[in-house]
Amino acid sequence: MANNKHWLSDVLAGAGFGILSTELGYYLADLIFKDKGFHSFHSQESFDRLRFPSFIGIYMGFNLAPGTYLLPDHYRLKFSTGSNAGIEGAWFFSPYIGIGGRFSAGNMAVTLNNEGQNNALDLISGYAGTYFSYPLSSRLQIGSKLLVGYNYFTSCKLPTMTIGNKGGIGMGTGLSFSFQAKQNMAAKLFFDYNLIHPAIQSEKKCMQLMTLGSSVAVSF
Repeated sequence: MANNKHWLSDVLAGAGFGILSTELGYYLADLIFKDKGFHSFHSQESFDRLRFPSFIGIYMGFNLAPGTYLLPDHYRLKFSTGSNAGIEGAWFFSPYIGIGGRFSAGNMAVTLNNEGQNNALDLISGYAGTYFSYPLSSRLQIGSKLLVGYNYFTSCKLPTMTIGNKGGIGMGTGLSFSFQAKQNMAAKLFFDYNLIHPAIQSEKKCMQLMTLGSSVAVSF
């Protein structure tokens, strides 16, 4: 990061991939060898279907911001897929509802007139709000959330102009599926949808940002 070789989101995403791939490797080894590892040790564990699903964990995913923006001099700006990583947690005071938030850092590649640019647009955000959960079984849960927060785009210099370097309020929701692997560890797949302020100074419409990813969380 100090030498501009990686963004913060790349580092966090790499850590997330490392944790997930390690746990997946252990799980597959347990399925193959069957006589040791966390699979055989925990396979007989019982889980309370109506437990309070409080959690804190790290996540990583891919950003997508659909749409094309018209700039002066007939330039057309689009954002390509980028990475996103962060920390998310919630405290549940019942099996179905809780409060929490997330902090994330991400980036998106920039395309100007169908040509990829060397600079990427970075985004830092913090959100808080209400989390919802419904147990499908003792191990599987479906969840959602309604969040409000603040986003900040760092400065991104393009040949014709500079975008970003501004912040604003955003709203978000999402859908997730969680698997309780251990009493104190869960894995999650999620899809988040956010409406945020645009990165372009002249743009007035809200920008859509979608994130598809996975997370590993400590349950408590």
